[in-house]
Amino acid sequence: MAGWTPRNAGAEIEQEPTPVQSCGAEGDWYCARIARGEANFEAAGEEAQFELTAFADKKAAQDACQKEKSWSAKYTKADVAPIPGAASNAYYRNGGGLDGLCLTMCLGTVVAEILLEGEGSSLDPATAHSLAQVFIPRIQKAAAAS
Repeated sequence: MAGWTPRNAGAEIEQEPTPVQSCGAEGDWYCARIARGEANFEAAGEEAQFELTAFADKKAAQDACQKEKSWSAKYTKADVAPIPGAASNAYYRNGGGLDGLCLTMCLGTVVAEILLEGEGSSLDPATAHSLAQVFIPRIQKAAAAS
């Protein structure tokens, strides 16, 4: 990723994933995940957190995506173009110590989140969105492998 400095990364596999039916309607959206990976980068004073969450099947991933979308509705929606081939939403995430733009994409059995932290609500949505586009090929690769 030219121009981005890696900061840290990690991954975890759930040894005993929680069954979807045990999550409940109001549970954490990632409750039934089978694996999670995260990488953090920095460029031009902006920090990007890239997180992939994998689920056992498309239904579980779609449920998680819908829960995340409902959960994120409390934030201000960002005006960005849809991402081709993915269900996605974007919003400013200002609160709880976070100040930036969050994009969520759902592809197959993978839910990906990209959080860009920097100048918060003064981030230009189009600029932030174009920065996040760097991650899309990686998300597609992960979704194709699942």
